Amino acid sequence: MNRLLCWVPVFAFIGVSTARGLVLRVEPASPVRGEVAAIRVLPDAVADTSRAAREAALTGWKVYVEYFPNSKVVRGDTLGVTGPAGEVFWEPAFAGIVAVRAIREREGSAPEQLATNVSVRFPSVPAGGVLVFFAAGFVLLGGAGWAFVHLLEHKPPGEGRSEPES
Repeated sequence: MNRLLCWVPVFAFIGVSTARGLVLRVEPASPVRGEVAAIRVLPDAVADTSRAAREAALTGWKVYVEYFPNSKVVRGDTLGVTGPAGEVFWEPAFAGIVAVRAIREREGSAPEQLATNVSVRFPSVPAGGVLVFFAAGFVLLGGAGWAFVHLLEHKPPGEGRSEPES
């Protein structure tokens, strides 16, 4: 008995980190266009380190955002450098998928990088989207209704439908 095994790869881009023990977090997790959001570099786990060591680990990250990543209309923006609290504030300019990156250059070694993707929401329901939704529903359901009415209406022989020959 032959079996066919299908492997469906599932990829979820949650975050990329080359910096040990640090995480890049956007708060709120799904910001709204035009409202301020905080981008924070945070320790991954509670480490038993001094305050100065924690501040040194969180300071100096250059934070970048890239609107509509992997598309033809990519727009990028540099937000700034994190301070001792490890945070930068950001007001999203566009709704959609945004790639957030934080990079810290180190002398004599490869740069460390933290990255994550976030979904920026519209501040309200877009009127154009609602209009397209209703127009598509009218066309699709109206066409189906028209087809069923004409399919099921009774017509005498010779007025449109051909009767089977006996």
